[in-house]
Amino acid sequence: MKKDISPQGYIDEDVIKLLDKINSKKDYATTSSCSGRIVLIKSKGKKGKAKWIFKSHKEVKINDLWNAFKKTKGKIWLLQEPMILHVKCKNKKSAQRLLNLCNKVGLKLSGVKSLKTYTVEIRGTERLEILLDKKYVNKKFLKILLEEANKNLRKTKERLKKLTNLF
Repeated sequence: MKKDISPQGYIDEDVIKLLDKINSKKDYATTSSCSGRIVLIKSKGKKGKAKWIFKSHKEVKINDLWNAFKKTKGKIWLLQEPMILHVKCKNKKSAQRLLNLCNKVGLKLSGVKSLKTYTVEIRGTERLEILLDKKYVNKKFLKILLEEANKNLRKTKERLKKLTNLF
């Protein structure tokens, strides 16, 4: 089985330890990963059509987000996305073992994406998704949203650490 291959050209550092542990097991190989992130995008439509304005896999400071936000015109999506990993498993039994570990740490949205290749998608539950209109959003309001996004990101990173420790 192959090592993790990222279409963005790099793997965010918070997930590397878990990927190493998963890929060291003969029954598993990761195919994609994200430890969770906070992003601003210009449009939210077809994959690959969004213009990325800001992205961080770490907690974000309000001034960094505000500066990115105020430079852009029109409506902007603020997203806080949970961790997501795709793992090819050797067989049904190894896929079930992986899902059991996920459930133990509260990754309840995880499931089998392909019975043909026994690919398991590990997905966190913490998420924030809101459309922001520059006409109505000020720094104070954005700070309130960002506090929630950072809180969610901390939760998803905690689950990632717990899963890493269980492996």
